[in-house]
Amino acid sequence: MILHDTFTLDRTYPAAAAEVWRCWTDPELRHRWFRGPDGYELAERTLDFRVGGGEVLRGRLPSGTRTSFRATFHVIAEPRHIVSAYIMHLDDVLLSMTLATLELTADGPQTRLRYTEQSAYFDDDPKSPGRRKGGTSWHLDNLGALLADRAR
Repeated sequence: MILHDTFTLDRTYPAAAAEVWRCWTDPELRHRWFRGPDGYELAERTLDFRVGGGEVLRGRLPSGTRTSFRATFHVIAEPRHIVSAYIMHLDDVLLSMTLATLELTADGPQTRLRYTEQSAYFDDDPKSPGRRKGGTSWHLDNLGALLADRAR
């Protein structure tokens, strides 16, 4: 059975939209917040940030599970929004396919980020959508920490 889920996460960061955009799109900055957990063993990481380009993040979790994230960028409107589609595999088994939308809105000296995912899960695990939302929230918290460090 295929499970479907949609969630939206909202954050407000104490940085200009251009800085949030840069942390999202610059490979050196992106790898500092969009990463595996402590103990993650990186096997491959690429970022080709252009329409039709993509991103790959492959590695191994501390548990030994192999992960593969492959995204394609479909819409890029700097510094307002990005629409991408990605697939995830765990141990070479398709976990999910996702449409992801990032929206940035300037709010004075801050930036409001709204991130939405629409996913189909193929692993028959009803906990997968909740784990995805939690993991994505963790990534956005990492982004907030990076932005706070850069503002000091």
